[in-house]
Amino acid sequence: MILFKAKNMLKVGIIRCALVAEICPATSCIKAVKESKGAFKDLECELIGFMTCGGCPGLKVSANVRTLLNRGAEVIALSSCMTRGYPVGSKAFTCPHFEDIKKAVESVLKKDAPKVKLLEWTH
Repeated sequence: MILFKAKNMLKVGIIRCALVAEICPATSCIKAVKESKGAFKDLECELIGFMTCGGCPGLKVSANVRTLLNRGAEVIALSSCMTRGYPVGSKAFTCPHFEDIKKAVESVLKKDAPKVKLLEWTH
């Protein structure tokens, strides 16, 4: 548990697959942020929110990214389940709409928060 936020700690918001959210407790994504592993290697981060895409084909992803930005997100990460399947590496539950979701997120960031970094995986 983080009791005091370091000055250089980045606030991270994660977007994940709505279908996978029903069967995955997000343990690996949370652990990657907490332990600075995977996509967060060499980054000191604080997880400030975890949301879904809103369901196929990314129905609420733009609104959910804006919610994370409003909560102070400096990094938006798309979870590994979207690109690598669930369980990761199995290709099961791989998001067929990933490219469109990524473009939607990039569009929100370009318009509303151009300095926010986008990561395309978590662990």
